[in-house]
Amino acid sequence: MEKLITIIAPQLLVAGAYSFIGEIKNVVFELRWMLAFIVVMIVADFVLGIIDSVVKRGEDFRFSRAGRRTMCKFCRNLRNSIKSRYYAIC
Repeated sequence: MEKLITIIAPQLLVAGAYSFIGEIKNVVFELRWMLAFIVVMIVADFVLGIIDSVVKRGEDFRFSRAGRRTMCKFCRNLRNSIKSRYYAIC
């Protein structure tokens, strides 16, 4: 029993981790063009947001606020793309 806990359990844990990482790599590979499009759209939104706030409204540019909003949009779009892929499979 002690051998089971000390030798076999860690091996099973490592095998499960490798399997999970393989599945994540597969999902990212299948979504590569969608992820590239999301990155392009986020960068375009970042640049257009800077132009809108600085040129049109005359506000001060704060990179921390712009970066935070951009990262939130990226995470939201990534979550939505993975969620839509999950629903398409089901």
